[in-house]
Amino acid sequence: MRKKFKIGLITVNRSDFGIQKELIKKLTNHKKIDLHLIVTGSHFQKKYGNTIKEIKNEKIRIRHSYKIDFESDNNVAVNKYICKYINFFGNIFKKKNFDNIIILGDRYEMLAAAVSCRIFNINISHIHGGETTFGAQDEYFRHAISKLSNFHFVSLNQHKMRLVKMGENPNNIIISGAPSLENIKDINLINRNELEKYLKIKFRNFNFLLTFHPETLNPKNNIKDLNLILKTISKLKDCFFIITSPAPDINSLKMMRLFNKKIENIKFIKSLGRERYFSLLKISDGVIGNSSSGIIEAASFNKYVVNIGARQQGRFQSNNVLNCRCSKIELVNSIKKLQKLNKLNKNKKIKNIYFKKNSSKIILDSTLRFLENSKKNDFKKFYDFNIKK
Repeated sequence: MRKKFKIGLITVNRSDFGIQKELIKKLTNHKKIDLHLIVTGSHFQKKYGNTIKEIKNEKIRIRHSYKIDFESDNNVAVNKYICKYINFFGNIFKKKNFDNIIILGDRYEMLAAAVSCRIFNINISHIHGGETTFGAQDEYFRHAISKLSNFHFVSLNQHKMRLVKMGENPNNIIISGAPSLENIKDINLINRNELEKYLKIKFRNFNFLLTFHPETLNPKNNIKDLNLILKTISKLKDCFFIITSPAPDINSLKMMRLFNKKIENIKFIKSLGRERYFSLLKISDGVIGNSSSGIIEAASFNKYVVNIGARQQGRFQSNNVLNCRCSKIELVNSIKKLQKLNKLNKNKKIKNIYFKKNSSKIILDSTLRFLENSKKNDFKKFYDFNIKK
């Protein structure tokens, strides 16, 4: 009988942990897998909500962890963090003889992990490759991770085609959908009264979730844009806005300082956790900002989205997304249009293009199949899809 496959899975923030939670549980309970959960990034940062508590609350075993102080948010600091992450991952990978590392998305911490995997000849399964986000450095990181990876789990067929054009073997690309949407209807949602007590607020006629991340390809306008957004929504007195913290990117600390201002119709909370976030999404009147959650998850709750600026530009969208530039007039008009759409389409079902049934099972089963059929140090070849062999 073959020994268990040693698989590592990396989580660096609240978002990717929520996305991978069902997958982590399945990997943990599988008899052929020895899962090593690797935790680092903003999970240990109080300023980002100390989200390590969410992992511990799930009673999931953490095999490796690394606390890094995110003390500065400029590009020089981020460059230093990447070097530290490469050293951290390298110290684990050189000792543990992993068969596979699962990497999700497009963050610089994940790029560091992918670089270290390649140095130690470890197979990589990459989730959510082939996507585009023209307003963020993640655009580059994501494609770099894809080229360093052996196996791919993409959310849409269009993303598979992009990876094939990048020289990835189509036999190693599986359309799994977005794993964050799996079992979304089975989550124990919190009711309106309990949310009010937890947040110490009173909901109003209209209530919105707002997350605004830095546009890392154009960071000079981040503070100005966020100031404009806060000033604009503060004047919408019949609306209440619950804001969650931005990702730990360039300018994120400066942006969070703006949330220290007390504004009567705004509540800032560092991290809600998956259940509270989805509960608020369920009772809200929509999502505002530039988070991927608005593009990928909101449609599953039949919510319309005001997507601001360029950060998510390039992503395929369901028909619930309203795109606007960061201007007072466009933002106000888009929120009004969102409210009108809510009224007109109250009972209309929004189709989420990112949903696929049994997403995490597809990822788990396919990863095992890949590993069973591949040799440890197989050389990955560039796949020329238009050249006859």
